[in-house]
Amino acid sequence: QHREYQGFAVGVFYGLRKKVTDMTRYIRLLAPHAEIGTQGKYEGGAFFLSNTSPGHAPDGKQLFFIERFYGKETEGDWDAIERTVENFRKWMPELFETLKAQGLCSDSFADVVEMEKVGVHQPSWGVVQWTTIPNPEIKAPGIEGLYFIGDTVKAGAWGYDLAAASGVDAAEMILAR
Repeated sequence: QHREYQGFAVGVFYGLRKKVTDMTRYIRLLAPHAEIGTQGKYEGGAFFLSNTSPGHAPDGKQLFFIERFYGKETEGDWDAIERTVENFRKWMPELFETLKAQGLCSDSFADVVEMEKVGVHQPSWGVVQWTTIPNPEIKAPGIEGLYFIGDTVKAGAWGYDLAAASGVDAAEMILAR
């Protein structure tokens, strides 16, 4: 059965001047801010994107990503987008301090952030991208000629790009044999 995905997503990328954590898990938006708290259903979250896909940040740096999904009823509401981005900006220092207090992050947000990029996708991505932890290598250990590709392997990209990147990496490995 075909399901039509409607609505949009707001995402903000934050470039960090240094690596502050090895954390790979996804942080659901269960924050105290009314605009980004999700308590009942999945509507977004945040994670250290370059920990999942190392190719997203230069060596020694890190890329953090936070997103919020909206349904069709909010489509075209630029005020909602602006409120979301502003609430992300307010929440980031609090999130980093919480992670730091739990020993999961080495620095405060203000001390490491050096870039912010806001993106709006309409319609939203339409799929929640979860990866297996740990992610398998592309080349299967111990089985000659077996390669894994897709959006759950270790490669230098994320999401749909990861599937393509892993395919290219596998092809290069095969051609190099």
